[in-house]
Amino acid sequence: MHRNSIVVIAVVVFLTGCFDQMGTDGSRQEQGSVYFEIEGYFEKEKQRLSTQTVFSKTVTMNGEMEESQLNEIDLENDLKVFIKSDINRPAWSDKYEIDSTFNQNQVLSKISYQANDIKLLTKSIVVDFERGEVVKVFIKNGTKSAIAQTRQLLTYQPNSGYSIESVQDVATMDESIFRIEVEFQ
Repeated sequence: MHRNSIVVIAVVVFLTGCFDQMGTDGSRQEQGSVYFEIEGYFEKEKQRLSTQTVFSKTVTMNGEMEESQLNEIDLENDLKVFIKSDINRPAWSDKYEIDSTFNQNQVLSKISYQANDIKLLTKSIVVDFERGEVVKVFIKNGTKSAIAQTRQLLTYQPNSGYSIESVQDVATMDESIFRIEVEFQ
């Protein structure tokens, strides 16, 4: 029993050190951040994408689709929903369970956060890494009340694009589904 406790403590200390050092792009994370820096990561992505000149955007609302090719896109507005999903707040430092996956070389390949409080908007975040770089961010948000339920699925892949899907189910109305998909060309 005593030996198992020591092993668990050693693993926790090791993983804590990894989390303290892992930043948004594989670099050192800002001091005081408990979780992956969603806001910082997307601020950097907005800057990186500011030179992007061709986008394909598809908007679907309740089954009706509109596609367009654009030379610029409102990244400030579109990525705002990702930034608002940031869970780095001092009051939430113990509100998410953290699970990490390492590859055969002991390099971080995935971090998952799962809310342990149903009142929180952001239910889960999964960040996938390859060679120390973010390759995918998946966020699940949701709220529920006596008359309405909303779900939001956000997926961001820095090399290909992003999608934002919102589903709203109000007791007296039909379910409403809104989806934006943007591909970087």
